[in-house]
Amino acid sequence: MKTITKFFYQIKTIHFIKILMIISVSQVLQNCTNENENNDSKPITENTYTEEKKQSPKLPSYIIDSVEIKDTTLDNICFSIEQSFYPKIKELQDNEFEQKINNYFQSIYQNMLKKAQKGVSCKDTNDYGIPSIFPTFRSKFEILSYNDKILSVIIEGIQGAGGGGNAFDLYSKVVNVDIQNKKILTKNDFMIDKSKIDELNQQIKIYFDKNFTEPNSNEKINYPFIDSKKYHSDIKWKDVEFGIRNDSIVLVLIAYPTAHYTYSIYSIPTGMKMKVKSGK
Repeated sequence: MKTITKFFYQIKTIHFIKILMIISVSQVLQNCTNENENNDSKPITENTYTEEKKQSPKLPSYIIDSVEIKDTTLDNICFSIEQSFYPKIKELQDNEFEQKINNYFQSIYQNMLKKAQKGVSCKDTNDYGIPSIFPTFRSKFEILSYNDKILSVIIEGIQGAGGGGNAFDLYSKVVNVDIQNKKILTKNDFMIDKSKIDELNQQIKIYFDKNFTEPNSNEKINYPFIDSKKYHSDIKWKDVEFGIRNDSIVLVLIAYPTAHYTYSIYSIPTGMKMKVKSGK
């Protein structure tokens, strides 16, 4: 009799536990439902969108696009243009100034192309009458600064030797635009003169030592110093160009610091803050 009573007691206990579990699960589901209802009923106000906008970075009021030049073989000379790009701006408030900038971009591309074509002729052939080389040209650009105050862009041109060779030449031109004052800046606007050459050369050395010096390496670095009393160089002051990155001035140079693959265009920090002449 005691055994039967104990058996029924166990059954009642198990049944009671099941009821408690069902009640607990129901309570959890009800809480989730209430929470979702509360979230769904939360009004989306103008302030909500305002807060989201505050978290997003402000975009410039104009657009940087690109002009694409598709693959082209030029007539009468053994020369081809590979897919190329140069910058173009859109939606600037001053349409006349916008056109002036875009014309300048286009003229830079055309001048680079002319340099690359210079001296190229189909008369340079091998013993079989086939042109010895098939030079190519392509261009691209790098944006250093893009905001409502300053636009700073490097336009790069690359001339390839063709014919299976890996020789090439580089061209670069930096365009700095004072958007607020509607002016295309020149080097003189940066208020940096020849008295700064030694300081700039020191920054050049620091940059290339940091980026091209390997531990326990005796490889010599060909520093692209600016010609001065201390350093004799093919880089003359008239050829020096400056760009603007993060409100600081960078020195833009074509350099060949070590091996062939390092032949490139470099943007070297100068440690100088942007300070340009105001006005037109």
